[in-house]
Amino acid sequence: MPTPRSTFANSVWLPVALAVAGCPNAASGVRLDVYPEAYAEVLCERLLACCDASEIDSMFDGITDQASCEASLAAVARRSISDATAGEQRYDTAAAGQCLDAIEALACADFATWRTTDSETRALCDAVFVGTRALGGACTDSDECEGTRVCVEGGCADPLAIGAECAGIEEGCARGAHCFEGRCRLPQPASAPCAEHAECVSGRCESSACAAVVVSCDGP
Repeated sequence: MPTPRSTFANSVWLPVALAVAGCPNAASGVRLDVYPEAYAEVLCERLLACCDASEIDSMFDGITDQASCEASLAAVARRSISDATAGEQRYDTAAAGQCLDAIEALACADFATWRTTDSETRALCDAVFVGTRALGGACTDSDECEGTRVCVEGGCADPLAIGAECAGIEEGCARGAHCFEGRCRLPQPASAPCAEHAECVSGRCESSACAAVVVSCDGP
């Protein structure tokens, strides 16, 4: 079965397993029971349309066509559903339809980085699985907390804003942001200073600087 090869694949594709589902009419919503196969069909169509063979091979082991891609990513989706429901997250059928529309509308130029930038598509897809634990509720991950709250030291808390002072990596910063040199900030472009891979749009921090996006996926 095809598996992700790279940091880029893990930072971009695996989180999407909690984000995309589809049906012919997105306005009607997407049932959870059809999510894995629908997710794989939609995302694989964009992957194969936007990325050439060498780019796909650099990210995944064994994806050569729509069928092999769907088999791999549907399996990722099933594991993600299991993790989400174990964490008491709620699935939103309407949000899933909106996310599908957004994925299908992505231009290839935006496809490689939509999960690592503060994009409208990311915001729509992040709403598909939502946390249910209130302020102060026990948690192991921010995805378990309701709304925009984050998990800090085992409890759901209000997040620190971008630019706010912070104590350590992801210690209370808003979702998607990271603590760098004492301030919360969003993932950074190439050449920006960094300490962790997650601090970079490319998903790669090398020699204390964000590396460029290796995979452009701007059309085969």
